[in-house]
Amino acid sequence: MAPAATNKQQGGELRILCIDGGGIRGLIPAKILEYLESELQRIDGPTAMLADYFDCIVGTSTGALITTMLAAPNKDSRPLCTAKEIIDLYLEEGATIFRNEHKATWAQVVLEAVLLYIKYYDGSNETLRSLHDMFALGSALEPLLRPILDALIVAKSPSSAPAAAAAANNGGGLRQLAVLEAPPVSNGVEPDEEAPAAMEDYIQEHAGAILQALCHSQGLALDSLPFQEGIKEFAEGLRETLLNPDFVRYALLRPKYDGEGLRKVVRGKLGNHRLQETVTNVVVPTFDIKRNQPVVFSTSKARQDRVMDPCLSDICIAATAAPTFFPAHKFNTISFRPLKHEEFNLVDAGVFANNPTTVAMNEVWRMIDRGEELPVEVSAMDCSKLCILSIGTGVVNHSYTADTSATGGVSSRGSTTSATRPSR
Repeated sequence: MAPAATNKQQGGELRILCIDGGGIRGLIPAKILEYLESELQRIDGPTAMLADYFDCIVGTSTGALITTMLAAPNKDSRPLCTAKEIIDLYLEEGATIFRNEHKATWAQVVLEAVLLYIKYYDGSNETLRSLHDMFALGSALEPLLRPILDALIVAKSPSSAPAAAAAANNGGGLRQLAVLEAPPVSNGVEPDEEAPAAMEDYIQEHAGAILQALCHSQGLALDSLPFQEGIKEFAEGLRETLLNPDFVRYALLRPKYDGEGLRKVVRGKLGNHRLQETVTNVVVPTFDIKRNQPVVFSTSKARQDRVMDPCLSDICIAATAAPTFFPAHKFNTISFRPLKHEEFNLVDAGVFANNPTTVAMNEVWRMIDRGEELPVEVSAMDCSKLCILSIGTGVVNHSYTADTSATGGVSSRGSTTSATRPSR
């Protein structure tokens, strides 16, 4: 197997590497690629790397992570990672990626309801109206939010009571929230059987205290009649918000993982490298949930259009954001000549394209249609010069019936993945 440059000179085929999705099962294609790379190094020398032998690398979901790691440049403009280093990444950082930094509590759920209630408040009470206006202007609420979350986290365990008291004394009105106790929830996803009653009690007991803390931090009078009326209206409005079925679904059906570990690992490895810098052509499909359409990133597009040239880390985070497992990823790109701005709201492309081979072939035909120069001369609809190596992530052994899937919800999420079809 000659390097891609030699292959082009010999009029050979267009070589494409396709890597399927499958979460942590990305270890399977990574191990296969490690063997392939070691054999190439045995034949062509220790400096040989997979990106030297493929004209294009395509990956979906966890395959996108492998793709970007194989094709990103290092300081010497050589591939950033060997296949062995990608295996080490899965083994060493897998636990970091698939975890939450903080356990959710009912207190944090209530806090979100507070912010939503203030944001959409449409009453006439001046105190609540001032909070609404303050939220709408974006003034002061960002610094307010962080102390509240910190206080709630401190208040989680009884052993932290002294620290909470000290925080309350040192942090002003908001820190008094540190002494609030919240009914526990397992992980923000599966409430216990007494959760509704616990939530009701929590609302009755603490809604006023939350509003007082917010108002006190802004210097609002606590003993005025409008404020007292505001407390009553606020408590009732907050109660309705928390018990609203739409809000309950939002609070309980959030992604299983917060994505902080994923972002930390990906940004740490890929840094600020952009798509057009890859050492070989890459193609990574994603899905934009705001525009409700696929967005396929490629090195070819990035070199022609600045708005299609985001950081590799943003592409990787978006492409691995499997719905219900990780939150969607939002980022913006801008071009100055001509002036153009683009906003992306992306999730894992597994929602429309589990098989990256079809994405690869579609991109080749589009490049031919656009009149772009390919490493090897290929005519439209001519597959004779396409050489595709497609690597899957194993075979799914379990299946479902209509009866069992009818009761599948959040609790069944751990047994399914974005790659639910048999992989090659």
